[in-house]
Amino acid sequence: MTSARKEGLAEGRLVSIIVPSYNKERFIPGTIRSVQAQTYPHWELLVVDDASTDGTVALVKAEADRDPRIKLFAFDENKGANHCRNKGIELASGKYIVFLDADDILAPDCLEQRVATIYKSGYDFCVFTMHVFHEKVGDSNHGWIPDTERPLADFFMHKLPWSIMQPIWRTDRMRELGGFDESFSRHQDVDLHTRALLRKGVAWKQVVGRPDCFYRISDERKNYDAFGLVGRWTDSAIKYYFKFLPAAKERNMAPLLLGIINKTYLQILYHRKIGGLDDRQFAELEKKLLDPRIIAGLSVWKRALLKASRAYNLMPIRIPGVNKLFDTLLVQ
Repeated sequence: MTSARKEGLAEGRLVSIIVPSYNKERFIPGTIRSVQAQTYPHWELLVVDDASTDGTVALVKAEADRDPRIKLFAFDENKGANHCRNKGIELASGKYIVFLDADDILAPDCLEQRVATIYKSGYDFCVFTMHVFHEKVGDSNHGWIPDTERPLADFFMHKLPWSIMQPIWRTDRMRELGGFDESFSRHQDVDLHTRALLRKGVAWKQVVGRPDCFYRISDERKNYDAFGLVGRWTDSAIKYYFKFLPAAKERNMAPLLLGIINKTYLQILYHRKIGGLDDRQFAELEKKLLDPRIIAGLSVWKRALLKASRAYNLMPIRIPGVNKLFDTLLVQ
């Protein structure tokens, strides 16, 4: 094969891996190594740093100096992960895009498997199996298996069938979708995937198999402020509800959107019960989430369910299956 032909093949199959980073000095070396260990050679790693204050930028710059496939773009001021991902989409040279967080890991055959599936397939995105881990890949058996028969309904009710790292996207389709909605402080991938499923003509596929990516859930990765975190969940849940309410109504699926409201309410109630929220913070978040525009449209029965859920989740006891039952009844 001639050199020009090889270059053409690489360009036609190049994968841009987009990594937003903020103060991930401890974790990002493992993330980079997992990309460098890929059996598939046609990739570029775009690290978009969100004004880190630790040694992340210097570390990535040193890696980029050694490996020209690694490219660093660093903001001088913090702009948020959504903005970083959108900058990565803008900078991407590849035909395909994969999103990877700065503390997560790809299996060695991840890109090889994904490109083999999407290349010349006609799909705009394909979704693959993911497992979680705490400190080391393999220390948890929990996984996200993309095998839903009704993905739009699942996203509407916040029974999330896949997350941000699991798909590979055609870059042109991602740009048509407009990337991430930067007004979402949480649930930005839920919004993106919902928009993709609603877009006419978008073709996609779920691939069930061995996990090809691994999501870190170690407590050390979290900057934990209960009021701030749950507040962002609350704001984003309300925004999601109203953003997609017209589309849900058109499809006779509007009740499903109560799923994201209820699951957010459970987080508010949980953090109040364990003392993460004081009385004022709890009252503020509860009032915001139970927006009168939402509650006014509920039946007496569903209002009673929310009250029953509140009473139960503030009690010291827990009975398996009760919250699942509340959730099931609310979205009917």
